[in-house]
Amino acid sequence: MGNVIRLCDNYGEEIVESLSISNGATSVLIEVLALSGSDLAVSDREKEFIV
Repeated sequence: MGNVIRLCDNYGEEIVESLSISNGATSVLIEVLALSGSDLAVSDREKEFIV
């Protein structure tokens, strides 16, 4: 079973089409976001927030 990622407004209506991806793809997505965020973080607090 995979994962579904949705972007909704304050009323629960989907803003864009949902993204359905496998567990492996979700793992890769989270890893890429964490690496990108840690690369962009400037202050120590920002770096702690990413981790």
